[in-house]
Amino acid sequence: MTTERPYSRARSAAEAAEEIRRGRGTQFAPAVVDAFFRVLERSGAAERDPIRTTQRLPVPARSESQPA
Repeated sequence: MTTERPYSRARSAAEAAEEIRRGRGTQFAPAVVDAFFRVLERSGAAERDPIRTTQRLPVPARSESQPA
């Protein structure tokens, strides 16, 4: 939603968030929408532009005992 497409203009992060909220329970499962916004809040991703940032998100290292 936040990138330019031949058939649709790019939306701002706020517009995309509102679209996801509007689709909660019809297009999108409510539990998934709720979890998505909880993750955004916890990670601080809502405060930065996820498309244009050069900041890398932390990725936990996989241990030998975890399957790939």
